[in-house]
Amino acid sequence: MLILASASPRRRELLAAGGFEFTVEPSGAEEIWEAESPAVLTETNALLKAREVASRRKGDVVIGADTLVFLDGHVLGKPKDLTEAQEMVGRLSGRTHEVITGVALIHVGNALEERFHTVSKVTFKALTEEEIGEYLNLIEPLDKAGGYAAQEHGRRIISRIDGQAKPGDLLSASPFPERDTARCLLSLIEIGLIKLRDAEAESSERGATFEAATAEKESSPDQPI
Repeated sequence: MLILASASPRRRELLAAGGFEFTVEPSGAEEIWEAESPAVLTETNALLKAREVASRRKGDVVIGADTLVFLDGHVLGKPKDLTEAQEMVGRLSGRTHEVITGVALIHVGNALEERFHTVSKVTFKALTEEEIGEYLNLIEPLDKAGGYAAQEHGRRIISRIDGQAKPGDLLSASPFPERDTARCLLSLIEIGLIKLRDAEAESSERGATFEAATAEKESSPDQPI
């Protein structure tokens, strides 16, 4: 069985869209805030989350993920309140920052432990205080790194994400490094550790689509929103 160690609705949507059979069990692991690099920080937090769930689900494959926003080398986590969310989005206004997502896959029984990450460069429009407030009223910023999400009304605040034109459909905006995640999950299907949700013929095609879709997105030319 595949266990998603996250309460993120978007991560659930991605796995469901790929046709994977999974359950959700959010991790209670305590995150760290310092590491030798932003990539190592997100991968380590993803690993801590996955290990916490895997400690009680040793026969299952557990996937953990962690997304953080970095501006000028400083991490922006989840805001503690709306005032801090307003401040965070204000700091990002008119500037380019990095969004890094780390992923960890664990199967205790097979001594499997994989981790990887993806880096996105996100450029915000120059926003007024009023525009920031209007955007925050449309989303739930307190559970989002940096106080925003490209998938939720991203066109209001974002001018470019890694050159792609559609924030809601971006590989780079996804809460998984999709190509590496798909490759690992599909290899686990082959050895029988996890399975797809639907009938074999139909769902194999859907699972492969989870990986194949990334190739098309990665080959798209740079385009402003």
